[in-house]
Amino acid sequence: MAEELAATAQGWRQGSILASADSLTMTVEPIIATAIAEEDVFIVLSHDCDVANPDLDKEPFVELILARRIERSVDGNLTFGKNPRQLTLEIGGGWYDISIHTKCRCPRQELSGKTAVGTMDDDSLRLLRRWAAQRYQRAAFADTFNTRTAAIGKSVHDLLKKEGQFLSGIYLVVSDAELPPDQPYVVIVLATMTTDQYAEPELRRKAQVLVDQVAAFLDGCIGVRVEDSEVRPESAVSLDDIRVLKRWDVEYLSFRTTPGGSMSPDPL
Repeated sequence: MAEELAATAQGWRQGSILASADSLTMTVEPIIATAIAEEDVFIVLSHDCDVANPDLDKEPFVELILARRIERSVDGNLTFGKNPRQLTLEIGGGWYDISIHTKCRCPRQELSGKTAVGTMDDDSLRLLRRWAAQRYQRAAFADTFNTRTAAIGKSVHDLLKKEGQFLSGIYLVVSDAELPPDQPYVVIVLATMTTDQYAEPELRRKAQVLVDQVAAFLDGCIGVRVEDSEVRPESAVSLDDIRVLKRWDVEYLSFRTTPGGSMSPDPL
């Protein structure tokens, strides 16, 4: 047992980074369908307590996720967990794409004899955890609201792709009810920034302009009326706010314009 759990003594934990070359000698399942480049890495997703659990029968596997190194410009729709399927994240000074569909696992004892090439910083790890969890707890908007706002999906998506990198999220306060045609959805738009970026006046100004543009798109939808649009630092979002805010996932807005599409945006 001590030999099998040597990985624990070697410091493996949630957020530890495994070189792609090391994965070639491990029993990773399911097998990643596409080629893995040398500069790609695997990140440990399992909780620290599960990685260190002394009982291999209770925790026989460690969960990993593949992060692919990118050189292209960063898509603002993919930062800060705005997209539920794909996340673009800075790790160790480089940018990586992470797909929710490249989660995998390997027998926990196979980490023994291997050394992590790095560990994610706390902020990036916190974001990765939140993004992975949102896959299973996305909020839903009323179908009627989705229908009324479907036409602006591409416009909002394109706007955020170009300029939305510094927004950590866009949230709406809006009714869950299926409203009749003669009753508009009254909406408050709230965007968040990291507290550090919000403290920079020029970034804050650009963010407000961007959020006002998003609000204008919404307000132009038939049956939707925007009452206010605001940018706040994440530190100014309270627990009371979280109870009423719904994360507006514009990736789903674009998706639902295709045949069979549907939208179910993320919560905070």
